[in-house]
Amino acid sequence: PLEDLFPPEDRHHVMLYVQAWRKAGFDKNMWDYEPTDGFKSGAPKARADGFHVLAYMNPMICWGDASKIEDPELQAKVKEFKANGELDPINLELLPYAVHLNLALKSWREYHWSQAANLISKYGIDGIYLDCTYQTLPDGRGNIDGMNAYQGMKEYLDGLRRIKPDLYIGTEKPNELIAWGADFGLHTALEWNKGNEEG
Repeated sequence: PLEDLFPPEDRHHVMLYVQAWRKAGFDKNMWDYEPTDGFKSGAPKARADGFHVLAYMNPMICWGDASKIEDPELQAKVKEFKANGELDPINLELLPYAVHLNLALKSWREYHWSQAANLISKYGIDGIYLDCTYQTLPDGRGNIDGMNAYQGMKEYLDGLRRIKPDLYIGTEKPNELIAWGADFGLHTALEWNKGNEEG
């Protein structure tokens, strides 16, 4: 048990990163932020025991089959998100790999804020890791809801700080755009589009 590894006086130095906490599973139904029963009980307990808790979220990609969503209101929302995928600025085609969302899209940004606020208020988490945030790209459609992709990312990060000013924010592959709004960044040794280790 973690309690045996870290005495109480040391736990405030420890951040527990919880990646696969959603019932939907990792990289599945990316709009679904319903926690597992283990997370519902485990996250508050970890906080009460003196640990910090960092939960995974992905504000950039909307994978999954929206037609299987039982809640008609949520299904309509997700279909709207998926119909607004970012376009390649040159070919004006949907970006490959997944439905890639532009955080300038106000409804998507607000949906993610609501999910983050729920995690913070219900389960007491004090950190969020934002996957794929380095993929903030120019959108072939131009401005969306009055913002470009970079302004959308800035507004998204600012909004998380409005929810919880001392929220510990992590991002994938820090760059100039997101570094100012994050506390740390992770970079893998694997180049995903090539499948080779970087030098």
